[in-house]
Amino acid sequence: MRMITFGLSLFFLLLTLQPLSATSLIQSDEENVLQADLICAVKAEQEGHEKREGANLVIFTVSTLECFKGLARKTFEIELPNRSQTRGAPSLKIGQAAIVYLHHDEKSGLYRISNWIQGVVPLEQNSTTQTYQIPAKVVSRPKIPKNGNHQALAGPKLSDYRAFVAQFLKK
Repeated sequence: MRMITFGLSLFFLLLTLQPLSATSLIQSDEENVLQADLICAVKAEQEGHEKREGANLVIFTVSTLECFKGLARKTFEIELPNRSQTRGAPSLKIGQAAIVYLHHDEKSGLYRISNWIQGVVPLEQNSTTQTYQIPAKVVSRPKIPKNGNHQALAGPKLSDYRAFVAQFLKK
């Protein structure tokens, strides 16, 4: 009986916790696309730290490479939990390019990652063509069907990703 009571208490406690408005569940690609307010390929330009609401946050200024859902300014800020204090939190590094799934936080006016596990998809720049693509080795990358537009060893290009997102938004 104690185990059931403990289990129910833990369950209700977990329901009350909201890690910065982001889900930490693995979702389908369609759910990720539909739940995000903004999906963009960005490049991290500047990093700052802020303490608010008992949380230590990292604020990144990013430049927009391309948006797949929603509209973003040329540069804007993304709020991330401090990875050194929050295990499993998504992260960016200065100069890194990534596709980010974002939720607009009305209270702070900033964007937050909408899914901790799948909310930041790293990009790499092809040294020959200077185009960005999702590395083939990235575990969190969306399951984009191969359509012949990318090499077997390379990951999908942003044009493949654009079509991938569009299929969910048309429904």
